[in-house]
Amino acid sequence: MKSGFRLEVLMKLRERRADACLVQFAAVKQRKGQLETRWAELQRACREVEDRQRQLGSAGTLSVPRLVETRSARQELKLSHRELRRKQLLVEELVELARGSLEQSRKDVQVLQRLRERRVGTRAALS
Repeated sequence: MKSGFRLEVLMKLRERRADACLVQFAAVKQRKGQLETRWAELQRACREVEDRQRQLGSAGTLSVPRLVETRSARQELKLSHRELRRKQLLVEELVELARGSLEQSRKDVQVLQRLRERRVGTRAALS
């Protein structure tokens, strides 16, 4: 009886861990989506700054303050681009870790379920 109780307790703990891993995986995937959205926004902003800079060059007159403004905007965007890329790489790593934890926790639950089924089958055969 004790071993059956221990198995049930262990099973509940592993199921809770699997649920927690699933929540963690979902949160990391959501963050990845947010970063992808931010990446698209950053790309759009880069295109806008490049368009402004092209317009300044083709207008025929050179506006130094505007030129300085667009160059500083490009520098800021480059920094944002690097920082965002770094975050994306970290989140990719976290996604893989969370996926691995989720898969392992599911395997643990499956092993315990099979063990429980065998125990139930053995008890039924003995009865």
